[in-house]
Amino acid sequence: MRRLKLLIFLFSGFSIFAQNEGDFWYFGENAGLDFSTSPPTALSNSAMSTVAGCSTVSDSNGNLLFYTNGRLVWNRNHVLMSNSPSYGSTDTYSQQLIVKDPSSTNTYFILRTFWSDLVPGPALDYQIVDMSLDNGLGDIIPIQNYNHNVQFATQEKVSAFINSNGNSNWVLTTYFDYPTLRIYSIKIQNGIIDTSTRVTSNFTSVPNYLLSGQDGILKISKDGTKLILTDGFKAALFDFNINTGVVTNPIRLSTNSIYNRFYGG
Repeated sequence: MRRLKLLIFLFSGFSIFAQNEGDFWYFGENAGLDFSTSPPTALSNSAMSTVAGCSTVSDSNGNLLFYTNGRLVWNRNHVLMSNSPSYGSTDTYSQQLIVKDPSSTNTYFILRTFWSDLVPGPALDYQIVDMSLDNGLGDIIPIQNYNHNVQFATQEKVSAFINSNGNSNWVLTTYFDYPTLRIYSIKIQNGIIDTSTRVTSNFTSVPNYLLSGQDGILKISKDGTKLILTDGFKAALFDFNINTGVVTNPIRLSTNSIYNRFYGG
């Protein structure tokens, strides 16, 4: 029980945004919630219909900026951004993640895992949304202008850590290459997700507990020192070094449930 309470403390309320930037949630079949009111207000003005992963971001004052199902992106007026990518899937759990570029006041990264014909499983790429485009409504910078591919072979897991001092900002994803679990850490710097900085942490056993499932979640604690990984059935806790990007010290987690299964949350 003590370990469970510690995990709840470390990972509850996890967000890579300031408080007001999570005021709006859009999800499901044209549904949404406005958390700036108490109790939250149900919304029905969404242009998005999705069965699974989706992400929304507001500005620091709680004003809606945009939302996405991982393939299409809508601005605050619920109008499709003109440069939304035409490829990708919308059926994974943690498929999308919006990360504010720590070096800019106008740009955001949309990270997403999607199924690709090029690799045996999901790949991870990203788009850059520039809020100064389209008269302040924002638009996606065409992917031809930068290397948008982050990792060609991944699981359906992606997370990010943004350091409050502006340094040591990371994107993390995973891949299971039997019998090895690989955790990739890639730096966010100079306005891009810089794949030349990729750090790979390999685990052949975690311990005696291979996290091979595609689905599940990957989360980093608020202080960036811990990482939790699940695969739909199993879970493990790791140490994370925000200075080097290295992941170490896997600890198997278990519950008192008769099912002893983990997914996400």
